Amino acid sequence: MAAVLGILRDVYRDGERPGNNRPDMLAGVFVVWAIRTLSEYALFSQELDELRAVARIPDDVQPRPPLHLAVFATHELASKMEADEAAAVAAEAGSRCELVVAYGQPDLHGLLFAASRMVGAGAPQLVYACGPRRLVGATWDVVSAGRSAGIPLDFFDQSLAI
Repeated sequence: MAAVLGILRDVYRDGERPGNNRPDMLAGVFVVWAIRTLSEYALFSQELDELRAVARIPDDVQPRPPLHLAVFATHELASKMEADEAAAVAAEAGSRCELVVAYGQPDLHGLLFAASRMVGAGAPQLVYACGPRRLVGATWDVVSAGRSAGIPLDFFDQSLAI
């Protein structure tokens, strides 16, 4: 997640943006983060909350693309209380900064095609995958399927040896 946070900081930096950093050219930012347990989210929650706060600033004050963050806890089941808490956090996030907390494996194919519908047909998209080789490979397979379906996708990956 540390590598992705660097990219998100560049897009959602509050205040002046040096150089050619033009987040207003992005139609949206979609982050899918698969973690083993929700306790891992706590390691980055403060910084993610700060980025989500910047993403909520109205466009007329500071143009920023909507931020969609989907966190999947892959190795734990939600209790009723945890599921209700996750739903409350997601509802609080609002439409400019969506936060979804789910349990189980992410449906990469469904998420990619949903993101494509949100930004509009023909809009170029970059998919950045960072994680274990198996996850990066699965993401590449989904990107290849999207390209075959006519979605203009670029792919960048960073595999971790875990």
